[in-house]
Amino acid sequence: ALRALLGVEAVDAVGHSGWTSSEMRAAMDEEAADVCGLKKPGMRLAMRTQGPFDAVVILAGTNDLASEGSPERISGSIQLLHAAARAEGARTVAMAIPESLAARHVP
Repeated sequence: ALRALLGVEAVDAVGHSGWTSSEMRAAMDEEAADVCGLKKPGMRLAMRTQGPFDAVVILAGTNDLASEGSPERISGSIQLLHAAARAEGARTVAMAIPESLAARHVP
């Protein structure tokens, strides 16, 4: 469904579990391990070494909610991620934080 929606032939995923948007921004050009110990390239490094990519879907900000970061800092980091992907020639899509099952049970 995502391929059809974005009009692309293939979909790949690079994710860094447990990272904040500022950590994603800081590691865009390097390989680093996430909180699960999985070592993966940062977004821009992946785009340069595994691309080109037509579109990049960015889900960022979820882990920021548990930090003490200001909304301005969080949105600034997310905006920089989008700008970096667009500078590499890709369209970007901002993915919202998915609803959690726990959120449905909060009175």
